[in-house]
Amino acid sequence: MKTGCVTLVALVLSSAVAAAAELNVWAAPEGYKIDKFAKKIFVLDPAQKLDELKTKNRVWDRATKTIRLSAARGETACFQIGIEGGEAGLAAVDVKCTALAGANRELPASAVQLFKVYYTQLTDRGSGPTNSPTMGQGWYPDALVPWSVGDTDAYGGYDGPPFGVKSGEMQAVWADLSVPYGTPAGEYRGTLTVSAQGGETALSLVVRVRDFDIPRKLHNLFFINFSAEDLNQAGGYWLKGDKLTRYEDEIYRDARRHRWTASNMYNAEVPRVDETPEGQIRKVDWSRYDAHFDKVLNPKQNLFGPGEEPIEIWKLPLGPGIRSLKCPQSDKAWEPMIAEIKKHWQEKGWDLSRTYVYLADEPGKEVADKLNELARRLRESPGPNLRRQIAVYTILGREWDKQQPVFDLWKNNLDMWMVAGDYYNVKLMDALPKGTFKGMYQGAEPFQGNETLDSDGIALRTWSWVAWQYRIDYECYYSMGGGHHRAEPVAGNPNRFRDVSRRNYDCDIWDYPRNRTWAVSQAVFVYPGKKVGLDLPIWNIRTKQIRRGQTDFEYFWLLREAGQGSLADSLCKGVLNVALSEAAPRAEAYGAGKWSHNPDDWDAAIDKAGDKLEELKAKLPKEPVTPESAR
Repeated sequence: MKTGCVTLVALVLSSAVAAAAELNVWAAPEGYKIDKFAKKIFVLDPAQKLDELKTKNRVWDRATKTIRLSAARGETACFQIGIEGGEAGLAAVDVKCTALAGANRELPASAVQLFKVYYTQLTDRGSGPTNSPTMGQGWYPDALVPWSVGDTDAYGGYDGPPFGVKSGEMQAVWADLSVPYGTPAGEYRGTLTVSAQGGETALSLVVRVRDFDIPRKLHNLFFINFSAEDLNQAGGYWLKGDKLTRYEDEIYRDARRHRWTASNMYNAEVPRVDETPEGQIRKVDWSRYDAHFDKVLNPKQNLFGPGEEPIEIWKLPLGPGIRSLKCPQSDKAWEPMIAEIKKHWQEKGWDLSRTYVYLADEPGKEVADKLNELARRLRESPGPNLRRQIAVYTILGREWDKQQPVFDLWKNNLDMWMVAGDYYNVKLMDALPKGTFKGMYQGAEPFQGNETLDSDGIALRTWSWVAWQYRIDYECYYSMGGGHHRAEPVAGNPNRFRDVSRRNYDCDIWDYPRNRTWAVSQAVFVYPGKKVGLDLPIWNIRTKQIRRGQTDFEYFWLLREAGQGSLADSLCKGVLNVALSEAAPRAEAYGAGKWSHNPDDWDAAIDKAGDKLEELKAKLPKEPVTPESAR
């Protein structure tokens, strides 16, 4: 009788332990930003409920503990895992993934890259009006720290895997799943195990590999500018010599892996030009310039890897000094320097068609005629054409129907119009002469998505859809180096801010996001790795949004290549609706975008595109399989 009681107690205790061992784990699509307490989705759409998302969504089914994804070859599909600490919290949390087995091949475990999500708290009013709407106060997920980064004690400490999750909190884990070129189509299954001290939960991971390839070539040119100096400054200038070079090189490579370009629009490096007082050029010393930039400009051997194309777009070392760099110093040396650049590019075998001259950054009307004259001189210079770009902003005026004079002045000489999204006049841009390169840069909702920390989970995904719908040739975001700026509240008024930018930053941007008087964590795509003991860049969720949008663009491009351009247009417009000048009565009329703010609608459109592309696979281009196939 006594033995029976002991046995019964043992069974009850065993059952209780087994129940306690089950962790509260769930998964979500990449298009959702969820706060660190698992209480709030940072989203404008009130119909989206977090409890429902935790139970079942496009990638997750709690009933079967299954994560389901689809991806084409050459595509990276993403998802998030939410690990809740519960009442007692968790210790020694870790996540491991097996290989994913298919009928004839497996995807190795290394195809899944894991990142611990870092949360940054917003305590003030948030971005706006320029970068409105804000999603409000809270702890925002953003920086994605590679799983290999362990514990550090500096800067308040970083708890790398295996890590703890505090009581009442949630820790998200971001996963990138990349499908190599050459992978047979079909279903692949593996297991993703979340463990903690005293328990674990196994999730099924199922990936449907679609039977077509995402092109290697980027068909939507999207570039973000940087200098290694700015990025180094955000971490207190902790990188020197070869470490700084390696950091810069990884920026170039990682940007391409995310299907955009890290470029040089605000980089002031130029060759040494020896000019006479009369404006003649005695000599141009290119040695330092070549030593630094041949690594990205060389079409035969560059840092992107064997057989890879050189950088997609590059600013030439020529400028008049009108809100731009000054090179050469004398206006009289303008034509000789143009000739020198064309000659040097030809001698080096670099591609001039990928370059441009940046004439001015958001100039006023007082220099409009001067810039037109400089553009004319460039256009008429002998030899290959050099594209001529101006960042066009308030010079246009806020009323759409009064912007014509600037277009009339520059249209014959300026062939690269980079216009702010909140000033982009669709009608007038489409009327520019054939061959004009139409570009868009940041402008905020409802013109295009925001780029700040407190934007929603689809904000930067919108950009590539805007480019598709409005046939824009390129997109530019001005900088990824915003981490070296800081703003603070004005005394007595917590809703107003003043710029206090200085030079002694030391990873502030990780935990203090107010870097602009008008915006929160604006122009931050890279966090200084110094905070977590890493001498490499730490990318964030915003870079993943860009990659998703860029990949979506390739789905639309493939549809058009297969004769289904009208379907691509319909899918795009069905979600995006309108943007740019079609979304507002005038420039700078800020407010919520007219597109769907539900990430599921965007994913559903791409799923429809993917299904159609598999039907049309015989008409689609295929990518060669190489050791460097996986993006």
